[in-house]
Amino acid sequence: MASTAAILFIRNDADDIGWWIAYHLAVGFDTLIIYDDASTDGTWEVIQTASGLFPIEAHRVTPDDRSFAERRSACLSQAIDQASGRFDWVICLDSDEYVCPQDAVSVPDYLDRFPNADGITLNWSIFGSAGHVKRTREAPLSAYTQRAPLNFADHALGKTFIRPSAYTGHAIDTIHWALDPHRHVHADGTVFDPSRPPNWEGARLLHYVTRNLTRYTSRLASCSPGQKAPDLWSHFNRNDETDHGASRFLPATRDYAARLWRAGLETLYWRLRKDITAQSLSFLPDSALTVRAHRSLTSPPELLLAQPGTPDGRILVCDLSTGTLAVVPPESQSEKQEPVWLVVETHDSGSTSPEASSSGFLMLPETRGAAPALGVTLTHWLPVRVTGALTTETHALVGISLLPEEKPIGLIETETVGIIDDSTPAFCARFRAADPVLLARLRAYLALRGQGETLHDFCVGMDLLRHPEPDAMGCAMMHLDSAARAVLETRYAGLVPPWLYA
Repeated sequence: MASTAAILFIRNDADDIGWWIAYHLAVGFDTLIIYDDASTDGTWEVIQTASGLFPIEAHRVTPDDRSFAERRSACLSQAIDQASGRFDWVICLDSDEYVCPQDAVSVPDYLDRFPNADGITLNWSIFGSAGHVKRTREAPLSAYTQRAPLNFADHALGKTFIRPSAYTGHAIDTIHWALDPHRHVHADGTVFDPSRPPNWEGARLLHYVTRNLTRYTSRLASCSPGQKAPDLWSHFNRNDETDHGASRFLPATRDYAARLWRAGLETLYWRLRKDITAQSLSFLPDSALTVRAHRSLTSPPELLLAQPGTPDGRILVCDLSTGTLAVVPPESQSEKQEPVWLVVETHDSGSTSPEASSSGFLMLPETRGAAPALGVTLTHWLPVRVTGALTTETHALVGISLLPEEKPIGLIETETVGIIDDSTPAFCARFRAADPVLLARLRAYLALRGQGETLHDFCVGMDLLRHPEPDAMGCAMMHLDSAARAVLETRYAGLVPPWLYA
C-alpha cells in the first residue's frame, strides 16, 4: 500500500482546521505535515492538540520579512525534501481543499493504481455556501453539499500528488510542477494535458472556497489597509447541484473529530483551572473566573432519570459500532446495542405541566466506539431540551430536542431514530430519581450546574472538579447562554469544540 502525506501551510482557520485534519486521516493519509504561519485565532492550539493524538508533524513558522507566498513556498519545499525516502506520494493543499477518491476505499488504495506515474493531478470540485450565513458547527462535507457543475471553468485547476523523488527543487506555487510529461497523469490515469476539460473520474479535490458568509466577510476584514480583495463570493458561491459524494467518509471523520475535541476539552480544563487559581489569588477586581470561596448550595437541581422508549414498550438504544440510535424491544437488544438514558435537571422535584421545558442530556454508553451519528455534538452525552410532564408516577410523553439548534428527534423509520420536523412529544418516559451508582457518574455535571446558570457559576463548579470531565463539561457549557460561551471561545481559542460556538 502506497504511503502518503498531505502538506498544509495555514494561517487563521480555527473554525475548520480540526475538520480538515479529521477528514484527511479518515481517507487514509499516513501523516499530515502542517506549518502554521503564526495563527492568532486558535488554529495552532487545534494543531497542537491533534499532534498529541495522531500522526501529525506540526511546525510553527516564525514571522519574518518574507511574504506569505514566499514563506509558504519555502516550507513546502522543505517538507517535500524531508519526505523523500519516507513517503511514496505527497500533495500540497490549502485548508479549504479536501482530497476525495471517487470509488477507491482510501487515498492509498487509489494511489496504488499508478505505479508508473510521478504526478497525478486532481481537478477542483467547487462548493458554495449552501445558504449558510453563520459559522457552521458540522463538518464542511456535511454543511456544504451544493456545488458548481462539472463544466465550471475553474474546475480545470487543482492540485497534484507527486513523488518526492521526482521533485527537482524548483519554486513551488502548489499547482505547477516540473515533471516528466510522460509520467504525469490526470486522476483517471490519462496523460496530463493542461488544455483538457475538467474530469472527476478516479478522484477530485473538494474545494470549499466561500464556506459561510461570516467567515468570508471576516477574511475581507483581515486584508491589509488599502488592499482591494477580489469578489470571490459572487464568483465561487455556486450552489447549482446537490452532491453528497463524500458522505461515505463522514462517520470516520466524526470519529477522529470526536477524539480531537475531547482532548481539547481536557486541555481547556487545565487552562481554565490555572486561570481560576491565578484570578482568585490576585488583588484585581473580581471577574467571572474569580473564586474566593465556595458557598453551600441552597437548592441544588435534582437530576431525574428515565429510559426513553415508545408507547408500545420499545426502548432507545445506541449501536456501539455506528453511533446510530434506534428503538428496539428489550428482548431483541443485540450485544452491539446498549440502552440510552435521559437525564433531566429540575429545581422543583418534577413538573407535571405538559408545556414544561427542562435542560438535560442523553447519556450514551461509555463503551461507545463510534461518534454519535445524530446531531452535531460528538461527546458521549448529547445536550437536549426536554418538553412535557416530568413525573415519576406515570409514563409521560416527552419531546426531546438536540441542542444547540433544538432540533426534535423521533422515529424516521420503523426502528431508526433521527431528526424530525414534528415537535410533538415522541417518546414515552417514566422519570425517577437517579440511584447512587449513576449519581457518581453525574457528580461532575452537578458540580458544574449546581451553582447556577452564569459563567461564574460554571467556573465555581470547574474549581470543584479534580480531573477533566469532557462529557459533563460539554453539556454544562451548552446550557450556558451564548454570551458566556463566546467569552470561553475567545479566551480559550482552539479548545472549545465547534458545536459550542456562540
